[in-house]
Amino acid sequence: MSLRHPANSMVIVLVSLLVVIGTLVATGASETAQSSAPTTNAPAQTQQAPPVSPLGARNDLPNPYLAGVSWGQLPDHRKWGSTAGIAVGPDGNIWAIDRCGVLGSRGTSCADSPLDPILKFDPSGKFLKSFGKGLFVSPHKITVDHDGNLWVADNGLKEGKGQQVFKFDQSGKILMTLGKAGVSGPGLDTFDQPTEVAVAPNGDIFVADGHGEKPTANARIMKFESHGKFLKTWGKRGTGIGEFDCPHIYIDKNDVIYVADSESRNGEPGYGYNPGCRRGIRIGNAKDGSVKYFVPDAAPYPATGDSTGPEGLTADAAGNIYGAEFTMDVKKYARK
Repeated sequence: MSLRHPANSMVIVLVSLLVVIGTLVATGASETAQSSAPTTNAPAQTQQAPPVSPLGARNDLPNPYLAGVSWGQLPDHRKWGSTAGIAVGPDGNIWAIDRCGVLGSRGTSCADSPLDPILKFDPSGKFLKSFGKGLFVSPHKITVDHDGNLWVADNGLKEGKGQQVFKFDQSGKILMTLGKAGVSGPGLDTFDQPTEVAVAPNGDIFVADGHGEKPTANARIMKFESHGKFLKTWGKRGTGIGEFDCPHIYIDKNDVIYVADSESRNGEPGYGYNPGCRRGIRIGNAKDGSVKYFVPDAAPYPATGDSTGPEGLTADAAGNIYGAEFTMDVKKYARK
């Protein structure tokens, strides 16, 4: 999950909003393939997504973006690993998470790696700096607060590391940690696969806790005051009001909300099940919940892979979108 907004009250409103969108995003899927029996040498039929899915996801909205292109010049001929985290800082430069060149999530991709998982780029994609080697098991998301500090969630677990949220300054100095290193659980001082952080102007900290698929896994929001003291928690697994299932959301300073759906799929009910919903990026208004644009996933409908397209999103001042992909890439979607 990715939430960024300058107003504390808005963060609270978004918790209700993301439940509705999370139904479309993280519990999504694809419509069952139409039955057909093509003759030998006959081309396979191309299936089209319905204009609106049964749960109300619009697949027919206008797309004001060009196709995504690979972005970011990594150092030393390095290639992107799986990633879900990317954020624009107050200075316009862009920070991204890389799982140390490895494919996967919720694993141990960075546990024994000599690579830095936190990387900084200028808007053109030129590499500027990196840090963080040896600190993470599996970094998940990155947030830049209004003071320029970086917040990174680690949802991995190995040998006394992981299951924490870190706060850094831009030089890489650790300013705060939340959670217990190497301890996973439902307590008020522990996380179970934390995914993202939002920080209000008064310093209040909101942590999205829960990326597991078991019915008993954490699926909640935890709130802390600016020095890390626990204040409250709410939410549980599900698709109703006050319930969560791994949504990933980005909101810019103009209240434009960007929702990445890289998981919608057909098959049996459960994680990712959302019949008739095409994967892609849906863009709307965070205040009223309206959805205005849809950037379709490049994968054909219905998607067959476990994950395609961006999982984490950010946008620059010009409205260009940057998508962090589990499938080992970062792409830029320029406005037409």
